Amino acid sequence: MRTFAPAATLAATVALTITAGPALAATPDHSSVTVTGTITGRILGPDGTPAANTDIYATNISTAAQHTARTSANGTYRLRVQADQTFIVSYAVGRYFEYVPHTFRSDEATEYFVPARRTIRVDDRAIALAGITGRLTGAAGAPAAGVTVRVTNVDTANEAETTTLQDGTYDLSGQLPPGVYKVSFTADGRTQYAHQAADWNSAADITLTSGTTSVVDDQLLWDPAS
Repeated sequence: MRTFAPAATLAATVALTITAGPALAATPDHSSVTVTGTITGRILGPDGTPAANTDIYATNISTAAQHTARTSANGTYRLRVQADQTFIVSYAVGRYFEYVPHTFRSDEATEYFVPARRTIRVDDRAIALAGITGRLTGAAGAPAAGVTVRVTNVDTANEAETTTLQDGTYDLSGQLPPGVYKVSFTADGRTQYAHQAADWNSAADITLTSGTTSVVDDQLLWDPAS
């Protein structure tokens, strides 16, 4: 996440003194004062309730400078930004950043031009996360406990990881952005992909849609050490 210092606003005063005729009043120089515009709006959570205390970021697409604010109890926010510039708006609800409108990808974000002394309205509703759960057994059919389960997004390479319990189950429900994933299981220095695949290319593609949970069970080709 890029962090940028706020732009400084300077106001210089020049004093003039003459020896003949009436004195001239000092004239303030406003040439370096930044004119602003405003981005305002409301952010809702996946369930439609206000997303309170959510950090909002307006990022200048030309300079990467950021302006930040935090939503109030009713999900509203207000950002003063440099005028006559174009911005994308992002926020975090939970563990992932989302971009307006309704996407996890910055290249899909809408660009908002903000004129001087004008207010632009930008609202959004957070995306419901998806998930994967399942049960893993060894080659003999017994529950495979303590196995590392890694779920990888095939487009972004983002990963989530957990470990199977004593009964061989694992649970990553409500923790993944919608997308296409591959699931791997690692134990004893060996890795297998769902379903009983030896490598990434032969692994199954698991498509997750917003708010859903897919069940991915598998059986290892070996019995892991207990």
